[in-house]
Amino acid sequence: MVLIVMIVIAFLVISTMQSTTMDAHTSANDSDRQLAMQNAQSGLRNAEDDIRSWGEDNDNEDKIFKFDCKCTDHRCAAKGLEEKNMGTKRFELSCNDTKNLEEVWRRKNDTGEYLLSTPINSQNAQNYDYAIEYLGKNSDNKFLFRITAKGWGENPSSTGMVQEVVEATMPYLNI
Repeated sequence: MVLIVMIVIAFLVISTMQSTTMDAHTSANDSDRQLAMQNAQSGLRNAEDDIRSWGEDNDNEDKIFKFDCKCTDHRCAAKGLEEKNMGTKRFELSCNDTKNLEEVWRRKNDTGEYLLSTPINSQNAQNYDYAIEYLGKNSDNKFLFRITAKGWGENPSSTGMVQEVVEATMPYLNI
């Protein structure tokens, strides 16, 4: 009788340990996904800071900002945008065929990898990447940008992606 009770208790202990281990793994995965989303949000803020610096810095008064198909310096040509719709001489479209472009998060580079496939610095400092697409001007004569940011957790398969449209007034670029 004692042996049967001991076997039942052993099964209960084993099943409780398995359940606890599963809960710990689930919690760790959720925490890593949250870290990936936080990193993506950091990328979003960094992109917003870039855009802000383009329009507020006197040093950029004569600078030309190029938006191309390969997203050089995080500046990407937006699908369907044409040179005639740029709205300023300070922005230049360097892409031959914007009508057939993929969305930025689906776009690939020359080696076949996705543009947003690796963090800027995978050594924890900046575990995100971002792309800024210029969309043109709105009816209020403000510049519109779409930012897509991707963040990674400690596990490279844990990723988070956020996207927003930013409206900006840029007095130095309004030419």
